[in-house]
Amino acid sequence: MKKTDELISKAKTHSIRFEISSAFIFTLIMAFGFCLVINLFFMEQFYVQNKREAIIQAYRSIAQAISDGDITSEEFDVEITHICERYNIEMIVLDADSLTIKSSANNAEQLTKILWDNILDSDSSYDAKEIIDIGEGYTLQIEKDRATGRKYLEMWGVVGAGNLILVRSTMESIKDSVAISNTFMAYVGVIAIVVGSVVILYISKKAS
Repeated sequence: MKKTDELISKAKTHSIRFEISSAFIFTLIMAFGFCLVINLFFMEQFYVQNKREAIIQAYRSIAQAISDGDITSEEFDVEITHICERYNIEMIVLDADSLTIKSSANNAEQLTKILWDNILDSDSSYDAKEIIDIGEGYTLQIEKDRATGRKYLEMWGVVGAGNLILVRSTMESIKDSVAISNTFMAYVGVIAIVVGSVVILYISKKAS
């Protein structure tokens, strides 16, 4: 009878230990799954918003430099170069005579053509633009390049005494960043679940 009671007690202890371990492991898996779903559905929107703010910041910095007459200053060069390199941004500034004042890329002619296409709306027959915002003297949009098929987040407009500005960044960099982030999170999550499960099982065994 005593042995039977001991067996029943051990069985109950084992059952409780198993239930606690399973609950902890299930919680780990659910937490990881929730974070992964959030990443998959909202991370790209977060990156797009971050890129949008960076482009607006670059555009405003250029507009302010033009207004202050500092567009050719060394301080402005350092500031705009830092922004462009950090957020993978291309920019060009033309004067009222369509001459290049400032460009962050070697393809100034291509950027000039894109800028004038936007201003003159010469590509209106090509349905590849998604207007995000139109304000006083500027337009923020997503446009698909016909030659490469790439999508760009662009901001362009006219400031000062007829100066033309184009600031843009490829959307591919956003998708690449999201893919890398999700892949890294998946690896970290799997490792965390495995390590956490081992630790939980070990602790529950010791506690018994």
